[in-house]
Amino acid sequence: HSQAPTDKDQPKEQALANYVAEPYPMQTCVVAGGKLGSMGKPTSLVHKGREVKFCCAACEPKFKEDPDKYLKKIDEAVIAKQSPTYPLDTCLISGDPLGDKPVDFVFENRLVRFCCEMCVDGFLKNPNASLAKLNDAAVKAQLKTYPATKCPVAGGDLGSMGKPVNMMVGHRLVRLCCAGCDKKVKADPVGVLNKVYGAPDKPEAE
Repeated sequence: HSQAPTDKDQPKEQALANYVAEPYPMQTCVVAGGKLGSMGKPTSLVHKGREVKFCCAACEPKFKEDPDKYLKKIDEAVIAKQSPTYPLDTCLISGDPLGDKPVDFVFENRLVRFCCEMCVDGFLKNPNASLAKLNDAAVKAQLKTYPATKCPVAGGDLGSMGKPVNMMVGHRLVRLCCAGCDKKVKADPVGVLNKVYGAPDKPEAE
């Protein structure tokens, strides 16, 4: 495939302005299956750059015995959650149609779809540029059904301080009254998402 032109020297903060990586996608322990928080504060570890949360410390050794098995479960949860609202029907790298059986790839808890395995390698050479394109498409798609009319940080009406700022928190749009509110989103992305879209029962952030 001919790979879309990218700027490999583009800094992350420029390529992914107004973006916070997807929060941890599961509310249950990937090992035991119980609700995170049901046995006290969840524990966590980072495996090859990926955070994994457990209901208790006893589950960590079981994860380490076969990490690929449990990471696959996390990936499956990400794909199931994000597939219905994935905003593109073309490959981010080649531009070709995704077809009926796209290649689903999870990067930093974010679903990215490609037309073939070759394009995954192209994505990994400069993921920030591709994620920026995915974010642009997601903003356009989600503006149509965005549920809130007020800034989830400051509480004021959107538009009361000029044009609202569109920010992607993982795969979901958050609209702010001004650029100054983005710091609080980055400090508590789960809390802000809960304000916009509603909190699940006993969310893991608790």
